Amino acid sequence: MYIPKEFQENDFERVKELIDANPFGMLCNSSQNGVEITHLPFVWNEGGKELLSHLAILNTQSQIENGSKVKVVFAGPHAYISPSLYNSARSVPTWNYLAAHISGTIEYLDSPADVRMVMEAMIRCFEPSYMHVWENLPEKYLSGMFTQLRAFRIPIEKVEAVAKLSQNKSDEERHRIAQRLLQSEPGQVRDTGFWMQAYLDGLNT
Repeated sequence: MYIPKEFQENDFERVKELIDANPFGMLCNSSQNGVEITHLPFVWNEGGKELLSHLAILNTQSQIENGSKVKVVFAGPHAYISPSLYNSARSVPTWNYLAAHISGTIEYLDSPADVRMVMEAMIRCFEPSYMHVWENLPEKYLSGMFTQLRAFRIPIEKVEAVAKLSQNKSDEERHRIAQRLLQSEPGQVRDTGFWMQAYLDGLNT
């Protein structure tokens, strides 16, 4: 991923925060068919040392060779930035955004107990109140579902993250841009403004 120096995010805790807020990533790998991509939810395992998810057994990516190199792309909030918000008239439009790429090797978790573990990790992350319903589902039903899924983990080998939030502009301009974005309706644009304001408040310089 191309990341100009001023936009690099090297603090893994901030990267985790970004992924926690945007856990629906893209599993990417290269095969004889070209580049393959599946959109999947991910959760942390081992205190943030690896990612967990699962694929439908019918998905061709579930046949990626065990131990193959893969990359997971997480897209954070983003927003168009108008040149009218800059001090200089000689300015052009741009786009502010946050994103993270996690690289590693895929390791399958093929036993029913492993699939259950991954499913329960996702429930605890995304809807813990559902756990009591899950625990009372018929075992036959769950066992049948587990055969249709292939769980996996990705021990993290490399992290690349970008937070392009107008750091190449003056503080005056950054504040102006952040305030304009924060006036937007709830969504990606306003979320970008929240991240900009957080960086201005001291998370980054």
